[in-house]
Formats: sequence, C-alpha cells, structure tokens
Amino acid sequence: MSDDTPQDDKTEEATSKRQDQFKEDGKVAKSQELVSGTMLVASGAALQVLAGSGGHLNSAIMAILGQLDDSELWVARPGAFMAAMSDPIIASIGPVFAVMCVAAIVGHVSQTQGNFSWKALEPKLSKLDPIGGVKRIFFSMDLYANLFKTIGKVIFVGIVAVAVVSLEGREWLALIRHSPEQFGSYLHRISVWTLMASGAAVMSLGGVDYMYQRHRMNKQMMMTKEETKREHKENEGDPMIKFRRRQMHHDMMSTNRLLEAVPMADVIINNPTHISIALRYRKEDGAPVVVAKGADGVAKRIREVAKENRIPMITNVALARALHKAVPVGGYIPEEFFRAVAETLVFVWKQHGRRK
Repeated sequence: MSDDTPQDDKTEEATSKRQDQFKEDGKVAKSQELVSGTMLVASGAALQVLAGSGGHLNSAIMAILGQLDDSELWVARPGAFMAAMSDPIIASIGPVFAVMCVAAIVGHVSQTQGNFSWKALEPKLSKLDPIGGVKRIFFSMDLYANLFKTIGKVIFVGIVAVAVVSLEGREWLALIRHSPEQFGSYLHRISVWTLMASGAAVMSLGGVDYMYQRHRMNKQMMMTKEETKREHKENEGDPMIKFRRRQMHHDMMSTNRLLEAVPMADVIINNPTHISIALRYRKEDGAPVVVAKGADGVAKRIREVAKENRIPMITNVALARALHKAVPVGGYIPEEFFRAVAETLVFVWKQHGRRK
C-alpha cells in the first residue's frame, strides 16, 4: 500500500481489504474541530448544571470576591490567601474538566468508531530524515491548509464570541454598582453563553471539516487497476494451488466412495505391499465385479475396512496386479480371469462360508 502513487492513476474504488488496511494503520477520517466543539459545548452545559444544582459555582465565586479586599491577609500570608481563593474554584471547576475529558473521548470514538491502532504510534526512521522534515515543514500543502484553517477558525470563533458578549453583556459598565452576587451571576451567564455559542460554531466548522476529511481519505484509499487485479489474485489464490486443492478434494471423495463399497465385497485380493482388489459376485451380475481397488495408502484403507467388516482376504500377487491394471472400479472381470477368480471365490466360500 503505497502513498507515492499519483492520484490520477487511482481510478478504482477501495476494496474492503484496503479499507481494513487503512484502519489497521490508524488512518481514519477525523476532525479535531468536532472534538474541540464537543468539549466547549459540554463544558458550557456542565457550568450551567453546576450553577443550577445548589449554586456551588456561584458560591465559590462569591467566596473569592469577598476576600479580594482583605489586604492584611494578602500581605501577611500570600500563600494562604491564594489557597483560600483557588481551593473553592478548583473544587467547583473540577467536574467541568471531567465532563470535558469525557466529551473529548466521545468526540474521538464517534468519528473513529472505536478504531485504535498501535501502528500510528510506532517510530518510523523516515521521520528522522532531515530533508523530508524540511519538506514537511515548509513545502507541505497540508501544513498550509491547516494553517489557513486554524486562522479562519480563530477569526470565526472570535466573531461569534464577541457577538455573544455584546448581546449578553451590555450592562458591564454598570457592574461597579452591582453586588458580588450580581457580578457572579453575570460572569456565569456570560461564560456559559460564550462557551455554548463558540462550541456550536466550532462544531459547525468541524462538520464541514469532517466531510472533507472523509472525502480526502476516500481519495487516498482509491486503488490503481493493477492493485485491484493483484488483490483479486491474492484473494482467489494461485491457480495451481486451487487446482491441487480441488484435485485433493476429488481424490478424497472418490476414496470415500470406494471405501463405502468395500463392505459389499465377497473377497479382497491383495498384493500385500501395494495393491488391494475388492470383488463381489451375485448371480444377477452374471460375472464378478470389482467394487473397489487401490494402491498404497488406498489399499491399506481397503484392508482396514475389510478387517472391520470381517471380509475374507487372500494374497495373490499376480492376480491382484492383473485385475488392478485391467479392470476399472465397477467393471466386470474379463473372461480370461474367470478361472482364477472362480477358484478364489470357491476357496473363500469353503473356508468362511458365502456372504449373504
């Protein structure tokens, strides 16, 4: 999977295997703006809930404002003064940061569908190339695109934030006449609305950016005709291997059918080291029939099945070789073998009785 292939040569849609390879490498479409916007909106909602559930945040702000005129404490014990100011606000803001962390995780997982790859964290020697590093810093189109995107985002969000403050905070000049409680309420309202509006603005940018990243990732995953053919060939496998696999399957099925016919035989004629012939004789057949035959491993299996079914076996090397060569499975024995086969059957019937 090479990223150096010109885009004009990539004319084929990505296969599922190609998509899985990108996911394994940690290459998924994702917009950081969506994550940032989710965090801002979640923090604004958390501030609103905290202020409404018992007024803990407002109480903390009141405690800080009430100590600002304690100059003696500030001069005598600045550490204690700072602790008295910071402890209430940290205790109140802590849950907000927890909500932001959860929102960040949700923002990432919702875009990547929970895909995680260690390959994205693996060190690469190519990143240590100074020439490549200079190209990435000064001659990368992605770098300039991200720069302009960031500048545009800051300007857009700044305009939204200023507009919110202008609409919701018109009475800031009159704050000098307000009580600490009123100032705290004003500060809370401005903070919540600014966070919520800024978050919504960033999320709208993130939605557009995510669609662009999806489009860009789909373009990167596209394949050349040669890559598609090669992957299809890999999926299908080597034709020779496929032929051998089919041949092995066919041989196995044929062997199984042979072994199923062995219990119907009257006698097994063996060349003990190589060949076994299973013969059956019924009056309605007119002549003995070779119901199964085989050499080496197949012959061994025929003898095993014959032993399991108590079928008589005799050794006749010349006859076994001749029948194996001359008669196919399911074929009648030629007239030239009648005498030898008849003598064999009579001998077996006298020794073991005729099979029903």
